[in-house]
Amino acid sequence: MEPTAEITARVVEALPKPDVALDRPCPPITYNHRSLADAQVYFFFNESNQKQSRTAILAGGGQAQVWDAGAGTIQAMTGATVGNGIVTVPLSFEAYEAKLIVLGPLPAEVNRQ
Repeated sequence: MEPTAEITARVVEALPKPDVALDRPCPPITYNHRSLADAQVYFFFNESNQKQSRTAILAGGGQAQVWDAGAGTIQAMTGATVGNGIVTVPLSFEAYEAKLIVLGPLPAEVNRQ
């Protein structure tokens, strides 16, 4: 039990680590995260009318993939690095663009770039 109503370093240390961290703040980029048996699924959306680019650190492991529901394609994500329970990925969004990023094993038929 914390003895004060303040958010102290002790309270911050007790919080779980965030599942997504951007290299710098960007309120227009929102996300939703779901865990599957063998993958982590992140749905990102740029809520602004301007292009946005950031680097994101995601909780999880495995190959970063971009799933394009409109085209029905899955591609290995270039520029991603994996290590220590996190995956660092470059994000680039056009105005109002959404992306589905999956961390996990690549399906056998995927385009490996």
